[in-house]
Amino acid sequence: MRNQPALGGMAVPAGFVVREVAHEVLVVRAEDADALAPFLPRPFGELAALPGALRVTSGRAGPVHLPVGSDGRRVFVRPYAPGGVLAALRPPTFPDPGRALRELAVNARATGLGLPVAPLVAVTASRRAARAWRLLAWSWWLPEASPLAGALHDAGPGGGALHHLLAAVAAALKACHDAGLRHADLNAGNILVEPAAGSPRILLIDLDKAEFVPTLAWPDRVSQLGRLHRSLAKEGLLPRPVTPEAFLICARAAVGAGLDGDAGPAALVRWTRAARRHAWGWGLAGAWRRWRVPR
Repeated sequence: MRNQPALGGMAVPAGFVVREVAHEVLVVRAEDADALAPFLPRPFGELAALPGALRVTSGRAGPVHLPVGSDGRRVFVRPYAPGGVLAALRPPTFPDPGRALRELAVNARATGLGLPVAPLVAVTASRRAARAWRLLAWSWWLPEASPLAGALHDAGPGGGALHHLLAAVAAALKACHDAGLRHADLNAGNILVEPAAGSPRILLIDLDKAEFVPTLAWPDRVSQLGRLHRSLAKEGLLPRPVTPEAFLICARAAVGAGLDGDAGPAALVRWTRAARRHAWGWGLAGAWRRWRVPR
């Protein structure tokens, strides 16, 4: 990595170049710089309004994918947003580009290690004020990929397809955990499933706030699986089509010895109780959004 004065001395991964236009900074993979150049300098609202732009989710801040050139490729653009229970009350700006650059660095390292993550090709930072930056993450759109939640619905309850898919997810998570990659928000929307011959290809996305640690101990791995369990419960995928027994098999394969014997069922009980507690928060958050969004 090397430092760039324009980014406050923050490191930029090897193979990436920095381009500046007015108050916009683009850190882009060198091989993709020319393809993405036409999109700068443009704020996210303008990008979302371009011809052919498609929103992935509802809402003003939902990610979009845009056509690039005439060869059918599309680029996926994800805005960074503040987290926490008061996220809806906070502006979607950050004091510096560091959050995007940290994700880019983690993503580049994971890609270099051959881990199952979808590579970022760029991040952009738009300065709105002295300490107010709007951040975007860019990656190539994968048209055949679908979020894990949708793939599990398609697989249906029980049967070989479901267990085959969960086994592929477990192998991908174990590879990331063995390399020391701690995902900050492991959920059914941040795991992509891409059809492939033999076993489906699993890719983790959205490494915002993720980090590499020297050793990811099994309690951390168990905690990661707990977040995934909670996400599946939120999506209505537990106890069907994903039965508790099927999820425990997946978790044991991903975590290893930490869930052997009675530890596995005990963890499943804790995860189920946590999902029920969070259900109250999901209900309140949904009610808040319904009240806040104008009709």
